[in-house]
Amino acid sequence: MKRLFTKTTLWIIGWLPALGLILVLGKASSNAAVSEPFIYTASPDCMQFSSCELQTSLGFDNEVYAVGIGASITNNLTATVYLPIVANNFPLAIGHVDMPWLPQDITVVNGHAYVALCEGIPENPYVFRGGLQIVDISSPTLPSKLGSYVGGYCVWETAVNGKYAYVADVSSRGGSLMIVDISDPISPSLVSSWSLFGGVSNVAVAEGHAYVGLGYWGAGLIVLDVSIPTNPTVVREHPVSEFVEDIVVHTNRIYLAASNGLHILDRTTLNEIGFYPAPERLSSVAVQGEYVYVVSRYGNLYIVDISDLANPTEIGSYDITTDYSPVDIAVVGKYLYFPAGYNGVRILDVSAPEAPIEVAFYSMPGAAYSVAVDWNYAYVANSDGVSIFASLRSTNHTSLLHSE
Repeated sequence: MKRLFTKTTLWIIGWLPALGLILVLGKASSNAAVSEPFIYTASPDCMQFSSCELQTSLGFDNEVYAVGIGASITNNLTATVYLPIVANNFPLAIGHVDMPWLPQDITVVNGHAYVALCEGIPENPYVFRGGLQIVDISSPTLPSKLGSYVGGYCVWETAVNGKYAYVADVSSRGGSLMIVDISDPISPSLVSSWSLFGGVSNVAVAEGHAYVGLGYWGAGLIVLDVSIPTNPTVVREHPVSEFVEDIVVHTNRIYLAASNGLHILDRTTLNEIGFYPAPERLSSVAVQGEYVYVVSRYGNLYIVDISDLANPTEIGSYDITTDYSPVDIAVVGKYLYFPAGYNGVRILDVSAPEAPIEVAFYSMPGAAYSVAVDWNYAYVANSDGVSIFASLRSTNHTSLLHSE
């Protein structure tokens, strides 16, 4: 998306109450020309029927903001903008679906969302139940539950490859990696399970192998050959001195977010080729280009330059207030999406990794635990269910005009 001008003066000339929209005209203060849609955020003054300043930098100051969609800008630099009224958040959710139990993690593949579920039973909150819920998200404004697989103690994370979902079941009382056939999303079925005392905390899958983080009473990484789904077999192991919280397999490397830092392994040999000693216990990791983004259990983001693998170097950081440890973060283009519990999903611009800035956020009734993002939408697993929002990277922002 091309950057527009940095500041525009607006004149509110009409109101469409049926749509909850305000029609605004603005004139640029510097040269610019684009033909594709663009996003604005306006200060609280823009909610009044008067002229005001409109910032295109997606500034954020915990106030009421309006979000605008510009369809075009003419040669004389006059823009037509529609502003839905959005209180105390970035866009409202365009779609939502309740879950039977508490969602922990979400994976999105080919028009379906795969949601990991874990919840204490009402009779005894110390005894958990788990499962996998499949959701049809082909129509993001009308997501609907399809089939589910109920099993395990506490399903913490899922990975999807082909017609199988790999389900990490973790518990201090036992657990396993469950391989579920999802070729019929209405009726998923268990194909096999690989049991481990303490269970499996997380999983990533690539090229016929499942990369499994050990759960309670264990530390390290186990690689399973799952090319025959009915018979998963251990082929390699890598001990890590601390609990592995998250795993990303990217090209020929494996990235482990662990209690004591970021471990970078060669995917073929499992030799450790890089280590970043994080100041806090890590809970999630994402990789894009020459940067790794790791998040601590306490809400701190650390951006690590891995251009020199033997010496990963922290080059930027950001502190986000959160009351829950994020299960998964997402980085798409220049935006990082951070689920921050009851503080919603915070969105950072990380195009300047030395100085990430918060530019917007998604608000929802429940606590945000995990987020998955594609070109157009962000899918948030939260304590209220699964909520769908328009993503900042989208080149089609018409969905932001939704209002409740």
